[in-house]
Amino acid sequence: MFNIKIISLILALLFISSFPAIPCSAAAISTHTYINGQVTVLSESRINISGVEYVIDKKCKYVMQYRKGRAFYEDPASYNNVRIGDNVTAKMTGGILYEIILERWKR
Repeated sequence: MFNIKIISLILALLFISSFPAIPCSAAAISTHTYINGQVTVLSESRINISGVEYVIDKKCKYVMQYRKGRAFYEDPASYNNVRIGDNVTAKMTGGILYEIILERWKR
């Protein structure tokens, strides 16, 4: 014969397991997109890459990629390193760019 405590425990576990999993934060369900192209217009808060305008996050990370021989390297960069005509790859989440990679090796 089952004890009332065991039955209560089984019912409680069944009740808890019936709920769907809920992510802990919005970051758990967000995804990022990569944009490749050439910079056509540039301001501190917006950038136009191959004819499409994007908003730049205030904390945007800038990286400069270059090539020496067969190897690729990255150095920290800043907004001041971006020029019109540069080839870039940008990471976007929620319509805002949070990382811009300057592809100097494509020159």
